[in-house]
Amino acid sequence: MRRFSCAIIAIVFVALCLPGKAPAQSASLLPDSFGTWQASGPAKTIKPQELGSNWAQWTNGDQVLRETGLSTIEQRSYRSGNDELTLRAYRLQDPSSAYEFYTFLLAPGMRNMGVGENSALSQYDGRILVGNVVIQANLSPKVKPEALQEIVPALRAKAD
Repeated sequence: MRRFSCAIIAIVFVALCLPGKAPAQSASLLPDSFGTWQASGPAKTIKPQELGSNWAQWTNGDQVLRETGLSTIEQRSYRSGNDELTLRAYRLQDPSSAYEFYTFLLAPGMRNMGVGENSALSQYDGRILVGNVVIQANLSPKVKPEALQEIVPALRAKAD
């Protein structure tokens, strides 16, 4: 019986040490498709220094990213017929840090987008908060904000 117990312990130990499926944190945030939208290519991981100088309205954006515990930034373009949109997803430390970052990204004149619980829209630019993930959406002139409605459940499955 003792030999059997040692064998079971050894099998469990080996199984835990073998590389398996990557943890959910490393999985892509942005889906291949949602609603009628299909990704134009793979998601691209972006470093904060690659965002450029005008990614946020305020100049202390890099400081806010550090403060909110930025984990990853992912960008992906989508097409639906002739319409295009680009999404940039920021995974942050936790939902309260994501809320801080979401409110930082809001600009004067933005209105409620009606997508999920927290979303805002300017003329062609949207923000969506889902758990510890903040989405920045660049919409072409013909894209209606409702088109982003189906990204929320896809993100909710991957967010804290």
